Amino acid sequence: MSADVEEADEKFDGYWRKCWQMQTKMLADAGGSRRKQTKTGEKIDENNSVKGMKRFAVIAIALAWWATATAQPDLRPLYIVNGAEWSAERVKAIPEKNIEHIETFPADEQTVARYGERANNGVIVISLRYDRPARFTGGESFADYVSKRIHWPSHYPTARFVVRYTIGADGVLTLGDELESTDRTLRKRALKVIRSAPRWEPATKAGVPVESESVVAVQLPEGRELPREPYVILL
Repeated sequence: MSADVEEADEKFDGYWRKCWQMQTKMLADAGGSRRKQTKTGEKIDENNSVKGMKRFAVIAIALAWWATATAQPDLRPLYIVNGAEWSAERVKAIPEKNIEHIETFPADEQTVARYGERANNGVIVISLRYDRPARFTGGESFADYVSKRIHWPSHYPTARFVVRYTIGADGVLTLGDELESTDRTLRKRALKVIRSAPRWEPATKAGVPVESESVVAVQLPEGRELPREPYVILL
């Protein structure tokens, strides 16, 4: 088995584990909500859990489709996001919270007639929760803004910090989960810059400001790769 196929299999397993965790959490939340409402005597709305299950199923199918196609790039479906064609890499980077709806179309005559020859492997249509993404008002990309304001001399070790954040409808940034941190000093300095950054222009849906989520990654010194972790080969 080639390294590319093994990597795709690992991604496939990872996505399905993630989907299973989403499903478990959703069912637990639905159950907790049902018990709470029953005690207070309020009406129980079971439609929310049904809608959630349907959304989970569609996302699971789309993720599995993407993971399978990764092993063989020629089999990748066509990705349409908010009416525009996106690459698989851009689609992969979309935070789940920003996805409103996912629809899949098989590689049949109707799909090809509608989307053209690039739809020979099927189509995945994604609708985001916004029409226009949030815009940073600092005059450059947010990652560049943060990196340039961190003092990190070239003799410092290569370090990386990745954090998820939410831009509220009021343009205020709220920090979320820290996804990677290889150095405490870089983490501290990056968080200081992020917290003091200018307010954003929020994402909008039909002209109305809405909340959106994104991720910023900082790796310094620029142009240097992280050292690989040592490993041992067992014979």
